[in-house]
Amino acid sequence: MYVSGHRGMVGSACARRLAAAGAEVITADRARVDLRRQDQVEAFMAQAKPDAVVVAAARVGGILANDTLPAEFRFACARPVGYRAFRIRVTARTL
Repeated sequence: MYVSGHRGMVGSACARRLAAAGAEVITADRARVDLRRQDQVEAFMAQAKPDAVVVAAARVGGILANDTLPAEFRFACARPVGYRAFRIRVTARTL
């Protein structure tokens, strides 16, 4: 199971919980895949071949920026990951 945003508060909690339940947790840091870039997401997911995806990644911008443009910050990473999950028929959940 691929957990995007595994270094953030929500993603790290999901990754720990899944690992404790015995799931194989797949992660990738920013140096490996930029989740805002569809081509990098496509290549990573083709290589990793996850059975399911947890989208816990988001762009960080601070309190004012997040309050002013909440959808842009939340979906900057979710859109490419969710699209690829749909294309390869993998279950994806956005947190």
